[in-house]
Amino acid sequence: MKDLERIIDHLILLGQGRCDITEGQVISEEDDTMRQILAGILHFHEDLEYKEKLIVEQEKMSYVKEWITQLGHEINNPLTVVNMIVQKDEDLKDRDKALIALERIADIVRKMEEIFRMTNSQEAIEEFYITGNRIKGRASS
Repeated sequence: MKDLERIIDHLILLGQGRCDITEGQVISEEDDTMRQILAGILHFHEDLEYKEKLIVEQEKMSYVKEWITQLGHEINNPLTVVNMIVQKDEDLKDRDKALIALERIADIVRKMEEIFRMTNSQEAIEEFYITGNRIKGRASS
């Protein structure tokens, strides 16, 4: 009866999102059945914690993807206007440098949007990085 009360206490804690079972307790448990039950409860709790963290990370990445998309849109709107003005004003000093800089910004925004449309978040992060004055990716250089 005492073992059943222990199990119920552990299950109540598990229902509250907590677990006080340690690996040491599992290993030191003399009764094989009780050891298996405790190990199962501990494993279930660890699996639940892992899945909760995974969900939080997925939600964060979803937010980042949405933010990147909005950021790209907000950058592209004024960028288009400035680009049109620079292209029309042939007397503008350093016009070619300005056009190159504008195109570089547009390329970065396009690359960000392309990368963050990927379904694998980790792959997207690894794919996108900025080095010096160029944007690089495994797929394109």
